[in-house]
Amino acid sequence: VDTITHEYTEYSSSPKYARLKLHSRGEDFFADAQRDIQRAVFPEDWAMMAREMKKDRFLARILRGKSHSLTYRLQFEGSPEYVTMQVMRIGESDRHIIVTVTNVNDMVLRERAYQDAMYLANKDELTGVRNKHSYVHMEESLNTEIASAETTEFALVICDVNDLKKVNDTAGHAAGDEYLRKACQPGAARTRPRK
Repeated sequence: VDTITHEYTEYSSSPKYARLKLHSRGEDFFADAQRDIQRAVFPEDWAMMAREMKKDRFLARILRGKSHSLTYRLQFEGSPEYVTMQVMRIGESDRHIIVTVTNVNDMVLRERAYQDAMYLANKDELTGVRNKHSYVHMEESLNTEIASAETTEFALVICDVNDLKKVNDTAGHAAGDEYLRKACQPGAARTRPRK
């Protein structure tokens, strides 16, 4: 892309990307990019991409540094796939930039699956609050921050649910489970269970 004339030429090594039927060359990269957003970008990312591809914003970012990147979704035959656009200056010149688009869908989906699994691994199935594993991890992180004097102010509250054994013994374990669930709800009234 020529940052002064805005002329551009596209080279694609991907037949999949070629199926998007975007222009391979043109006189105004920024106008064509805005036009192509609704054709090629997944609808939920339209507004973000329209904002990021505005000429002034786009060029200001590249002039501040040697490169920048942006992850969004392209729509291939109705299915969204994550891609990362990397924008780089050629040498020290501001005149020409290279824009690459790389499919990162598998990597993003694996990362999301991992994050989902970690969320579930740190969550108590009965109450929905963080479990002991999560507490231990947070405790280790805070201790590391405290030791390095990098921590911000924080508060720690540990609560005990009174009379759980009594509820289990008199009303049954299902009632005890419900007692625990209610005790873990934000803003829940902390009252004794009715007999």
